[in-house]
Amino acid sequence: MTELDRLQTTTLEDEFFRILNRLVDFSSMPEGEIPLTVSEDDTLSMYKRVKLHSSLTKPTLTKMKAELEIWRTAAVAQEEARLAEAARKQDLSDRFESLSDMRSCFHNQHPDTPNPALWCKELLENEDHTGAEQLMKDLESKDSELKAEKDSTRYIRDRQQEYRKIDDLLKEAIVEKEQGDSTKWDAYLALRSQIKLDIPKPA
Repeated sequence: MTELDRLQTTTLEDEFFRILNRLVDFSSMPEGEIPLTVSEDDTLSMYKRVKLHSSLTKPTLTKMKAELEIWRTAAVAQEEARLAEAARKQDLSDRFESLSDMRSCFHNQHPDTPNPALWCKELLENEDHTGAEQLMKDLESKDSELKAEKDSTRYIRDRQQEYRKIDDLLKEAIVEKEQGDSTKWDAYLALRSQIKLDIPKPA
């Protein structure tokens, strides 16, 4: 059971002493006196089991139930706010970690900040939630821009990787071509052409 579930379903029995403390001023008790006693008869409700010192006035059951609802409403709101804040921070953290090239886009946006992890930690604690969200959006936008640039030239890197696989043939082709035999040279050119066909330049 989550803390929110517990708060939403808690009863006066569960929170009896918390609610009693909210309604009774125990600081007015004579020094050295016992403020209350609790009957060992657990078949009774806590309200009936608890007897206050004669100097104290026991709240009515109706008042205690009303106070429970006041406390519960505030406690639920506080827990919901805590959960919402945790979710907000987790969302920012997940988005930061999911950047395709976090270091490149980060240092592009924040060249004077050497530590991305520390920056992210400070971002999560930033009380200006709107500002923090905008900073993350700026990073995501730069990341998308850099990724698009990288993707647009990926074919060059992929081709170069394939060209390296036929480097040995190129060396042999050059030597034999100089000797008057262009067979391997022609084969090399055919392979390069096929690589270009297999890895086309994006439109």
